[in-house]
Amino acid sequence: MIQVENVHVSFKQGQKIIPVLTGLDLQLSDKGIVTVVGKSGSGKTTLLKVASGLLAVDSGKVFIDSNDITCMDNEHRRVFCSKYIGFVWQDFKLIEEITVENNILLPIHIHKKQLDRAFYEQLINKLDIKHLIKKYPEQLSGGEKQRCAIARALITKPKILIADEPTGSLDVHTAENIIALFESSIKEFAELIIIVTHDPKLANIGDKKYEMVNGKVVMTE
Repeated sequence: MIQVENVHVSFKQGQKIIPVLTGLDLQLSDKGIVTVVGKSGSGKTTLLKVASGLLAVDSGKVFIDSNDITCMDNEHRRVFCSKYIGFVWQDFKLIEEITVENNILLPIHIHKKQLDRAFYEQLINKLDIKHLIKKYPEQLSGGEKQRCAIARALITKPKILIADEPTGSLDVHTAENIIALFESSIKEFAELIIIVTHDPKLANIGDKKYEMVNGKVVMTE
């Protein structure tokens, strides 16, 4: 499903070039949940952005369903990847000017998909955000924003879900509900879920667990 081959990514900081991914290789071809852990600055979020087509690589190859996305220009790559992938941002990235409901349904409108109304109702009930849908993001707490961001990522029933610290702003009970939702998503429609997390409980739900070390991935389980 996702294959990363010898990928290098670096960022410029003043006059310095800071390497982030250093010859990273990763092949995720089996259905299931994959978790990624590692120290801050180890490259976890960069890996997610590369794997989802949101960030171009300096060198190397990235394939999604055998399609080489590194050969695509930025716009083509992002449009192509968004058809496959739902992304949960650590900082939510909700649009402040529109309601929670419109934020959640935005991917449906962008990709001109038919809304599964029953699934939408099920989603907002499971995430306990039905009472929030007419509000605006500025009226929400961090945990509420996170749950809305998760709903938006799942609303199109994506083949691949990528989540960056999806339980970081949630209490223990709500985090457990999110874990259950991810597990049911794999059973019902998703083929691959990739989760970056510092939460030990969430990290251990994966069928495979990796650790980021010095810009590369090491399988731990």
